[in-house]
This record gives sequence, C-alpha cells and structure tokens, in this order.
Amino acid sequence: MAELGEVIGALLASVTHARRIADEETAAIAEYYKEHPLLEQLSVPRARVPKISLELPVLIESHQNGESSGAVSRDKLQESMRKALTESIAREGLSTRTAKFRSVREDFLSHLDRQLMRLGVDEGDSKLQEEAFARAVDDALAGAAERDFETDEPLLSREQSREVREDLAAASRRALRPGRDLRPFLTAEVVTSAVKEQADEQSVARLNIVIQEEGLEWTTTVSDNGGLVHRLGPE
Repeated sequence: MAELGEVIGALLASVTHARRIADEETAAIAEYYKEHPLLEQLSVPRARVPKISLELPVLIESHQNGESSGAVSRDKLQESMRKALTESIAREGLSTRTAKFRSVREDFLSHLDRQLMRLGVDEGDSKLQEEAFARAVDDALAGAAERDFETDEPLLSREQSREVREDLAAASRRALRPGRDLRPFLTAEVVTSAVKEQADEQSVARLNIVIQEEGLEWTTTVSDNGGLVHRLGPE
C-alpha cells in the first residue's frame, strides 16, 4: 500500500529519468559522429516519446483529510536565510567575520525583505508557496552578488556564487516546510498481484494517465549591472 500521489510522482520521475538517459546516449552518439569521417555530415539520431498513455488499476484503501499546520513568520524566514547564507559561505572556505561578508549578507537580507513585501508577506504569520519563496531568495542573492561584483575585490567568485545559490535554494524550501499545510491524500494498493487477489472488475479504480513530454533549458542573460542571471525555461 502506498500514497497515490507518490505512485504517480514516481511514474513521472521515471519518465523524466528515461529522457535523461536517452539524451545522454544522444550526446555520446553526437561525439562519435563528430569524429567519424563518413558520419560527421549526417544528422545525429535522437529518439523522443512526446506522449505516453498509461492505464493503472488501483484499489483505494483510505483517505486522509487535510489540515493546516500554521504559517511561518516573516522574521523566521529572514533568520533561516541569514543562517543558511552564513553556513554556505563558511563551506566555501571564506570567513564570515569580515566586514565584507556582513555587508553582502545585509544587502541580501535587504533585497529579500523587498521581495517578501512584493509577495504580500507582512510582519506576522503569512502563507507563502515554496517556489515563490525560492525565486525571491534567488533574486535577492542575485541582487546582492551583482553589487558585490561592482567592488574591486568581490567576496564570491562566479563559481562560488553558483554554489551558494544552490545551497540557498535548498534552504528556502526547508524553511517553509514546518508551516506547510498538511494536505489530504489517498492511500492505494497498486501492486498488480495484490490488486488481482483483493478485487474484481467492479471494485477496481482505473487511472488513465497521459504524460506529455516537455523540455527545459538553461538561458543566461546579463543584468543591468553586468551580472549573469541563469533561468530555467521551456526549450
């Protein structure tokens, strides 16, 4: 027995990983074609499955009602990201006791405060979506990093900035999880042998799932201050 949402998520993740494996093989073939004197002028083969249709028989075992677990306060979000930035900088082998670091940190928190105000987060407890907060944190770090690079000796290299951004993206999601709503969910039996043993045609629910493949790609733009901004968008 498993949560139905996790089962469907596993199906989607499997399709996504299948696309990754296929693209890795395509990249290897492309390198081979480039080095082969007879193949280098030919197009590189690439297999894609733009749409997958699945029918999944399941037995619905139970239903759990959702409930609210409260919201995370603005002050706690700021403190969580202050701590996450300090820990990330330390992992990069840099001192967190310098005036330069304190300046970058306060600039980051100032940018983040403006982003939270734009999202309508007040001083008290507020609801906030994970992705919206993650984007706000990323934009705040980009703003602080751009100003950092205006100086003669920036605190972070561009490679270090990428590492810190990844750390803060993970931390931003963790910061919201204590206040997320406890969502409703279904538990279901999906193992084929168990479904056959426990049910008949009248009691089995059938999920018809159509998975549409879409690709994403990284784009890099230059901000007004000359910093690099990386975005993930549709290909």
